[in-house]
Amino acid sequence: VSYFRLLNGETSLYDMSDISLKSGKINPNAASAYDIAKANEVEKLISAIGKVTLYSNLKIEAARKAYGKLTAVQKKQVENYDVLVDAEKKYEKLVNEAVEKVEDLIYSIGEVTLESGDDITAARRAYNQLPPHVQELVKNLKMLEKAENEFKILREEALELIHNGKTVLTKSELLELKDKFEDVTEKTKYDDALALLITYFNLGEKQQLALAGSEQLETLKTIVAMQNHENPSTGITMYGLEWNIKVITDKLPEKDEYIKEDIVSKLEGAQMLTIWDIYLEDVLTGKRYSLDGVVEVCIPVELIGDYTFYDKLGVVHYADDGSIEVLNCKVVDGYVVFNAVDFS
Repeated sequence: VSYFRLLNGETSLYDMSDISLKSGKINPNAASAYDIAKANEVEKLISAIGKVTLYSNLKIEAARKAYGKLTAVQKKQVENYDVLVDAEKKYEKLVNEAVEKVEDLIYSIGEVTLESGDDITAARRAYNQLPPHVQELVKNLKMLEKAENEFKILREEALELIHNGKTVLTKSELLELKDKFEDVTEKTKYDDALALLITYFNLGEKQQLALAGSEQLETLKTIVAMQNHENPSTGITMYGLEWNIKVITDKLPEKDEYIKEDIVSKLEGAQMLTIWDIYLEDVLTGKRYSLDGVVEVCIPVELIGDYTFYDKLGVVHYADDGSIEVLNCKVVDGYVVFNAVDFS
């Protein structure tokens, strides 16, 4: 227009008010080449997200941030915006599921026992596999750390007990043994009672407390003591022993027959009615036991025969060094009764 005005000699200021647009009006929402270029940049960021994983957070955040800086006109030019929205939803779902899985594993640990090792390890492994930014969302991490510390202490205690010759039971083994303790009655057999007591006293204090009440223990001790303190083959009985000390009586072995002659010679011709090798054994350790006090010994008179023919009845202790000790005795209700402080 300006060119043709100049040819016609029209050189005054011209505001083009006499010209009308063919389209009628200018569209303020029309995208410029610049707008399209900015939208393309965001489209590339969205396409770069790819498959959504727990590690997609930075790409999704970058695309969302870039999209947020666009003008309304530019945003309309982003053709894959729905991909960004879908990625955000998928990512949120993945994070929630991963966090919930770890939290459930931690909650499932429950009471910490020596059997909790696998559960604690599984929870810790699952937590460590999460990206750091997802780990921060786990709400019960303190619970896992506490369980790990408690389990460490339990293991250290168990190893110390084992080192000291103690037995350490798992929770299931302890519960099974507890059922056996609860079934204890006065009719429980000696062997069963002794086995329970040996197991009990080989445990550490904590497991002992969880296993049985004092009433059950006393019943078991009574059952064992009754047979320990009265030798079943001879009827020789002792009073004043602990429940776990067993009276054992044997005939004098042939290799020790010389002892008879030695005793008779030292007693200046006294008549020997019978001789027994009597000793004590701790059933908890299986070792011989030495007295640390006085016990009362009762020997059935039928083991020595008719003693009334003799002027005096006596009991002699023959020591390992060959010395003898004459012990005072009396006959009470069919038993020869005397006190002793040593069984060589």
